[in-house]
Amino acid sequence: MTTTDEGAVARDVPDAGSEIFCLLDADARVLHVSEQTKLLLGTTDDAVMGESGFRNIHPADLDRAMDAFAAATAAPDERVELRVRARPLVGAWRELDLTVVNLLHDPAVRAIVISGDDVTAQRRAAVAGSLETRLLDSLPTAVVVTDDASVVVLWNRRATELYGYQPEEALGHDINELTIAAPSELRTSILATVAEDGRWSGEFVTSRKDGTAIPILATLEKLDAPEIGFHGLVGASMDNSERRALQVTLAHQALHDPLTGLPNRALFLDRLDRALTRLRRHPGTIAVLFVDLDRFKIVNDTYGHHAGDEILQAVGSLFEGVLRSEDTVARMGGDEFAVCCEQLTGPAEAVALAERLTASVSHPFLVAGRAFYVTPSVGIVLGTGVPGETASTLLRDADAAMYHAKDRGRGRIELFDHGMRSEALRKAQVASELRHALDRGELVLHYQPIVRLSDGALTGFEALLRWDHPELGMLLPSSFMDVAEDTFLIVPIGAWVLDEAGRQLAAWRDELPEHPITISVNLSARQIADPHLVATVGETLARHQLEPSRLSLEITESTLMEDAEVSLATLRELKALGVQLAIDDFGTGHSSLAYLKRFPVDFLKIDRSFVAGLDRESEDAVIVKAVVDLGRALGLVVVAEGVETDGQLAELERIGCELAQGYRWSMPCPPGDAVQLASGWAPTTATHPVAAALAQAEEPAVLSTGEVLSVLTHELVTPLTVVKGQCERLATLVADIPKAAEVVAAVARNAERIEHLVATLADAQQLDAGTVSLRVTPFDLVELVEDVVHLAVPEDRVVELAGAAAVHVEADGRRVEQIIVNLLTNAHKFSPPGTPIVVWFEADEDEVTVIVADEGPGVAPERAGDIFRKFARLERNKKGVGLGLFISRRLARAHGGDLHYRRRRPQGSELVLTLPRRTSP
Repeated sequence: MTTTDEGAVARDVPDAGSEIFCLLDADARVLHVSEQTKLLLGTTDDAVMGESGFRNIHPADLDRAMDAFAAATAAPDERVELRVRARPLVGAWRELDLTVVNLLHDPAVRAIVISGDDVTAQRRAAVAGSLETRLLDSLPTAVVVTDDASVVVLWNRRATELYGYQPEEALGHDINELTIAAPSELRTSILATVAEDGRWSGEFVTSRKDGTAIPILATLEKLDAPEIGFHGLVGASMDNSERRALQVTLAHQALHDPLTGLPNRALFLDRLDRALTRLRRHPGTIAVLFVDLDRFKIVNDTYGHHAGDEILQAVGSLFEGVLRSEDTVARMGGDEFAVCCEQLTGPAEAVALAERLTASVSHPFLVAGRAFYVTPSVGIVLGTGVPGETASTLLRDADAAMYHAKDRGRGRIELFDHGMRSEALRKAQVASELRHALDRGELVLHYQPIVRLSDGALTGFEALLRWDHPELGMLLPSSFMDVAEDTFLIVPIGAWVLDEAGRQLAAWRDELPEHPITISVNLSARQIADPHLVATVGETLARHQLEPSRLSLEITESTLMEDAEVSLATLRELKALGVQLAIDDFGTGHSSLAYLKRFPVDFLKIDRSFVAGLDRESEDAVIVKAVVDLGRALGLVVVAEGVETDGQLAELERIGCELAQGYRWSMPCPPGDAVQLASGWAPTTATHPVAAALAQAEEPAVLSTGEVLSVLTHELVTPLTVVKGQCERLATLVADIPKAAEVVAAVARNAERIEHLVATLADAQQLDAGTVSLRVTPFDLVELVEDVVHLAVPEDRVVELAGAAAVHVEADGRRVEQIIVNLLTNAHKFSPPGTPIVVWFEADEDEVTVIVADEGPGVAPERAGDIFRKFARLERNKKGVGLGLFISRRLARAHGGDLHYRRRRPQGSELVLTLPRRTSP
């Protein structure tokens, strides 16, 4: 059917005269479109005939249209209604209400009939009317419309909320009868402005229905609608209370510190300026105090700004409590405060005030359960109103006095003098130039050798910073490091020093492979407080592919003790990287021995001030010997700094100091000179004391007990084979001297332990390289453990063996012995005196387990994995678990077994070794 008699259809089809009328076949192809529909769709017969009847439907409505068509197709004569959006070939979308009827069975039609109307205009009018009311109610402003007789004709929801009148109370009433109208004198002015300009905006105070005053911000405009004969005003208004409060708040914030609520710098300078004005009218004295909290950045960096903020708030409140109501205390920013006091009698009263401020914060501050102590440095300047004296100059001079207090030791009070201003200007100049020194390549490192006193061998260099100033020449750190610390430039400078020293160490490693040189680098207090320090050190090691043990980091004793717990945490993280750690300038600070034994350090460096008097002052010799003995007791290597004379050197050798540095060997020198120094270094050559003594000994009587003890003090620098051989001979020579025989036996045991250490180091290298080779033999594991007990555990320590009389395994006996030595040594270190170490065995056909248990404090569960790290240190282990357990676990796994840790109850530790009964070679 390609054509249709529209007249015939009209007779037989309902709604044939509708605005929209078309016929579709069973496949929804167009058979007929009415003329009115063509006009609506902007099309012709040729354009639509045979096309899909769905092609003009909006994509969002297409599924519904197709569902309606399918429903009609399935139910002849049933009317299916729907609303869809359709668009003509050119133009906007139209909304259509349609009816679909299936008359395919009717011989007169044989089509699906689509009829309906275009309801676009009605729909939009309805939506607009509905949304207009909702829109007015959703506005954040109160909207009120009055006619030319001031009668309210429109009142939205927000007007009810703002003024308190319900719509029925306002609509139809004269606006002037309500309380919300502007005051009469202002209303006259408002209406005159609207009449002339068509609009008025402003602020006035009116009243709500309940009589409460309310400041409002309002806009009034003419509203003319001549088509409906309306003329009047539309007003939009809003509560201005919040805006007014905000203005007050902003004004306060502009002049006050948001954290403490104290006046800020701007308000302080204004009040100080007013005080100077009064001072010029009424002569007298005012004092300006500048207060800085020492090392406060450490609190923020370590415990977070929340902790720092709590302390700053408390300090500000305490300072206010000390002052008179007419005085001003302000927070200047960071951890700095300023105080202005008028009508003082002189400097003594100003100093007394500073002392009261200091005393007010002398108690500990508790933040998150931790105690913090605050020490203020205070600078004072007195103002008398002389010409040229301004608020800015007084504040500047008080600041200079404060920095002078810091330079003299912090926690001090200093009165300003003009020399301080010169010093402040110098520091400002140094700071300005130092900021560019790093970028310009003006900073350099010089290197001073560190020497082993027993044989004169060069062990490494200390890297010392210098500033090659373009005008002043080579500057020592003393001329600029204080500025670097105060301006925080020390952090980027310190990072550069680390990187440059690492780069130089890598270069020397390649140039001087026969010299295992180490490099020592100094860390400042601000670096220790820097949360990125550990990452910086790790990146330096990785970037230059350095062995961590060849880098030593030096921290001064006073820096460590400023916040010992923070320092301890940082040192542990650094030590976990594998670097060496040293306490510099030891003896000049105030170390707590309780902390000293917990710090995971390797070296103590005796300050040069003690070394300088070694060959003159007996007191210095006593101090140095005490430090050497302390270091030896803690398992630390002692380094003497500032050695310049042969007399000092001889005294250090007599005392037994291990390492030294100073002008006695070389001044700090550039890298090129340092490498020449290292390549041409000639260690002191001398016959070893043990060998020399034995060469002279023909009869036992020649060697006294004292001589035997003396010659054995150097056994650790003698090859192990020599030590063991000489011990066998000495054992015979001194058999009749009990004390000497004990010493010789102890040396022999130490030699065996050192052999095990050497084997451990060799295994570590092979395990890292993946080349370890196991020599598998059958042996009795219980018997091996019994033998190791006698070697690795002191005789006064009880070891209980249980679980099996004999356990036969096939494994590398030397490596298993090495593991057992490490387990027993570890248990001995952690087990309290007088408590036994228990070893027991569990075995089946495939596997054997050896458990070594102690009654020590145990390790926290979250730290258990740490004891198997390559260079771990735990609190109760002053020499560190170190390489032993790390290698032991790897050797156990190389055998196909494992090694793990578990806690005992109620206390103690268990190291559990599992091994297969047979291990393939």
